Amino acid sequence: MNAVRIVIQIVLVIGILAGAFFGTRTLIALRQPPPRREPSPYLPAVRVQALHPVSDAIRLRFNGEVTARLVSQLNAEVTGQVRSLAPELEAGARVAAGTELLRLEDREYRLAQAQAEAQLAEARRLLAEEAARGRRAAREWQQVGDGEPSDLVLRRPQLAAAEANLDAAKANLATAKERLAACLIRAPHDALVLSREAAPGQWVTPGTPLARLQAVDAVEVLVPVPEFDLVHLELSEDTPIPAEISAGERRWTATVIRSLGRVDPRNRTLSLVLRVTKADNGDLPLVGSFVEVHLTGRRHDHLLVVDDTLLHDGSHLWIFEADQDASGRLRQVPAQLLHRQPGRLWLSAAVDDGSLALTDHLPGAYPGMAVVLADDAAPASADEEQP
Repeated sequence: MNAVRIVIQIVLVIGILAGAFFGTRTLIALRQPPPRREPSPYLPAVRVQALHPVSDAIRLRFNGEVTARLVSQLNAEVTGQVRSLAPELEAGARVAAGTELLRLEDREYRLAQAQAEAQLAEARRLLAEEAARGRRAAREWQQVGDGEPSDLVLRRPQLAAAEANLDAAKANLATAKERLAACLIRAPHDALVLSREAAPGQWVTPGTPLARLQAVDAVEVLVPVPEFDLVHLELSEDTPIPAEISAGERRWTATVIRSLGRVDPRNRTLSLVLRVTKADNGDLPLVGSFVEVHLTGRRHDHLLVVDDTLLHDGSHLWIFEADQDASGRLRQVPAQLLHRQPGRLWLSAAVDDGSLALTDHLPGAYPGMAVVLADDAAPASADEEQP
């Protein structure tokens, strides 16, 4: 009985396995394959910026340093003791042209002038006497002489010597007056006192420094311009270039009056000199301060002022041309770099107003490449006006 039960169990197991096997094959044979879906192509997402080209003169921006237009070093012209100093002769004080700044002891020079005046009077007397003697000698020769009288008879050499003595006396008096006048030191122009280098009682000789003054009617701005940017400026001695300088919220008008005439070999720049006058601006920028300088250059068509991310490989723009929805294709447009500032570029490129330029760096980009606008890529707008 046990043997029969075992056989039955084995048959049942084999039947179950066979049924499972054939049932599985039947299910596999009757299974419908899933529908095939073609994969959509990958489109790089990009960001763009709207362009607004203009026809305008390029406005170049540089940095410059304010320098004094004129610094005067006042030195002693005569020997003497400093007798007095004006209260205005202190560093930082402003003085008007002609203001008395310093006076030297002048007693010896007043005496010298008086002596020179006496010598001049004596020379005039001697000249008058010698002229009278010459006229008397001429009359006497006419009465007793025979033939033409010599110059010595007519006392012409003596008269010439008297005239020369008179000229020397005049020159001596002029020198005495100049030396006396040199005892009084005045401001040669409206000025800011930079330093006082003399003290009361000090003994000075010709050449001794007394004070340094800075002209306050105008200042100059030294602006190094890269050699690359010189082509945009029409430098001419006959036509000064207008300019604008700024420091913070302050603005001044200026004029390019000259250049230093040589390119600095260390940084390949040519330094331009701008003049800012008090008559045109009122208060002037402080000497030694740094300012921002805006110069007006040549006129350009299709001028763009854009972020520096828009120029690719230093030579072209990628323009997004929409196909449908947010997708489109790329078009390469050549661009000429005119001027560069940190983060900003001045370009010339033949694009239409409102064209969309890629702001992203897209490796492997090529003309006609399909792209799509990023979800957060609302087209930004480049500046329509030059900063």
